[in-house]
Amino acid sequence: MAESPWAVFTFLVLGGFMPIPMKVFTWASGIVGVPMLPYIASMAIGRAKRVFLLALVIRMGGERAEATLRRYIEPVGWAATVLVLGLVGWLVVKAQAG
Repeated sequence: MAESPWAVFTFLVLGGFMPIPMKVFTWASGIVGVPMLPYIASMAIGRAKRVFLLALVIRMGGERAEATLRRYIEPVGWAATVLVLGLVGWLVVKAQAG
């Protein structure tokens, strides 16, 4: 956290998109000592982007998009989670090697 506060902020914003319960990010933020204001700001941005993105898709696609989202939102969320975790793992390996 002390070395890269923007990386933590970005991670928390991405966490707002994931289907993982917010409790996990809240606990992790407390454990690593994320200050309250950056935590609240990152969660608000992450969750707002998720809600607005879903609203935009439904607005543009109508009832068909809504039905499709209801059917596939969970697998898409978990796929995004796997991609983000893979990216974080790759960045960690890259940082340790370099």
